[in-house]
Amino acid sequence: MGFWRELYAAMRGKLGTPWKLWFMKYLINWSVALLRPLVPTHQRAGYSTAMWHFTMQQLVDVAEMELEHGQDRRRDRNFIDLLQFLQESVSYISTKDPFYNLWLSYFFRRAAITWKDTAHDYKQLLTDNYRTLPDEQFLQLTDPGFLDRAFNLKTCGGLYQLEDLMKNGEQAHN
Repeated sequence: MGFWRELYAAMRGKLGTPWKLWFMKYLINWSVALLRPLVPTHQRAGYSTAMWHFTMQQLVDVAEMELEHGQDRRRDRNFIDLLQFLQESVSYISTKDPFYNLWLSYFFRRAAITWKDTAHDYKQLLTDNYRTLPDEQFLQLTDPGFLDRAFNLKTCGGLYQLEDLMKNGEQAHN
């Protein structure tokens, strides 16, 4: 379908996506396709850059697995391309510019603190909500494994389960 026909269909609500969202995604996908080849190859250096590259690679791996095994056939590689563009461009910039490297390090520090704080608050809220259950059931719900699974489901849906499947698959091959 050509751009104009797709835009017309999006504006009429025929694509299942609001036209502004469709247009924004179209612009992002087009920009990524245009800019991605312009990122020079480089030697990654620095702890925060390595963390960024490793974390983004894990996201790419899970996204590729979700694309391969997902039930929704409308999925495409655009999100994976965006992740790979972010992976390479931020790695390049943070390797070459110390100011960006410091901000990338600060990003990871803030993300870790925020994750820890929200996880604790959510787990406490979940536990408080189930205090009215009989003691036997409540004790099962306070199990850290249950709370971790509940928090992961609440924050990232089933994607963390894909990550577990990947880990289990790697362990089975070793």
